[in-house]
Amino acid sequence: MLRPVDIHKSYLKHLTAFAQTHGVTISEDVRNESGAIIIPKGRQLDSVLTDKIVNHNLKVPLEQCITLNHNFDGVSLLKGYQQVFQQYPDIGLFHERWQLQKPLKRACRYYHEFPLLIQKMTILKAVMPQLFKQAIYSAYISLAIANQLDAPEEECSAAFLAGLVHDIGILHLDTDLVTTKGDYTPEQWHAMQRHTLIGHDILKSIEHMPNVIAKAVLEHHERVDGSGYPFSKKGLELSVMGQIIGMADTCIALYRRELSARNLGIDALLPILQLNPDMYCRKVFHATVKLIADIQWPVKRVYSDEKMPELMSRLKLENEWIHHDYSVLYGLVTSVRPHLEDTKRSTMLTNMAQRIHRCLVRSGILQKEHSEWMLNSFVSQNQEDFIAIERLEIMYGEIKWQMKQLKKLLFLLWRNQHKDHPELDVLVKKGLLQIEQYHKHHTEPELH
Repeated sequence: MLRPVDIHKSYLKHLTAFAQTHGVTISEDVRNESGAIIIPKGRQLDSVLTDKIVNHNLKVPLEQCITLNHNFDGVSLLKGYQQVFQQYPDIGLFHERWQLQKPLKRACRYYHEFPLLIQKMTILKAVMPQLFKQAIYSAYISLAIANQLDAPEEECSAAFLAGLVHDIGILHLDTDLVTTKGDYTPEQWHAMQRHTLIGHDILKSIEHMPNVIAKAVLEHHERVDGSGYPFSKKGLELSVMGQIIGMADTCIALYRRELSARNLGIDALLPILQLNPDMYCRKVFHATVKLIADIQWPVKRVYSDEKMPELMSRLKLENEWIHHDYSVLYGLVTSVRPHLEDTKRSTMLTNMAQRIHRCLVRSGILQKEHSEWMLNSFVSQNQEDFIAIERLEIMYGEIKWQMKQLKKLLFLLWRNQHKDHPELDVLVKKGLLQIEQYHKHHTEPELH
């Protein structure tokens, strides 16, 4: 559990880094929890002042006692979007098709009304530019979904703002955790989940901030099927706006993880989204699909015809990986679940396993007919089928990512119970080792 001093200590590091280039003014006396002044107002933040503040619990959060000498305000935000539309034709096409210019201007003006959020986004842009970029796109997709649902203007702007600031809690997490390269350990993954709670608390402290925005930030990793966090809520327990932000965040995460390196367009999201139609409330899911499907996107291929045999061989190997890992993991979850304490996280484990099961059944990728279709498509040299096969690579990537999350959660939950069930512990360790060993010995595709 993060203590208040840890939360402000992490943010203080970012402020100090920002101050070195742009300047940060202490605009109100900084006081410890007893009310004694630590730093009087009027000073410029530097490393010396940081050392005086860092280990104190503060009477008023530090962010409320400072002013940035440079800000990324609503005007800057709108200009940034205009540059994106010019730079990326696909996004410009989307923007024009759904006539989002007026809603976007209103939303940027709304953001401009909250100085503390301007401060947070300015710091995010400076110290975590990739996360800032994701926030910008999440806000835009949230606005588009709300607009597609015919939400009132104020709700569209609220959805935009929630999408923009949904990850500001990450600014208050340990910097070593946030900058970790590669996959998180189960413990790190658990720690990262705190960002939803921190972001919610920050928004709740802001005067005139609608509760629906704070709630949406809290819920943006919750899923209708109960497989999300931090509370594994499901169904009608969740707000529509939280589902909108969650969907937007998922679209951006999927694009970054599966599509951007392949230089594919937004339309390539559709087959991945359709793998998991039960993760979000129906109207949010259908609104998102309509936003993408109702546009005539230019056709983009990733591989030449000559590269298709290599791709198909690799997909055959990945299909075997998925089949193997799924069988082992589902068996472990079935064995372990009755012995776990009945908590929201153990329920989340069950729901994640069931989601992956539905995903695999719905997609049919483990069926014999699936492999036969790929082979027949290659023989017939059907170009439309080639595009579909290329999209399979993306679907496989998403399924493998979901199974990786399931394995992490299983490990995280089981480590607290294993001593009470030594025989079952052997089974779990053997299963996880089996997955690791299988991948070591099945890494080279057979070329056909």
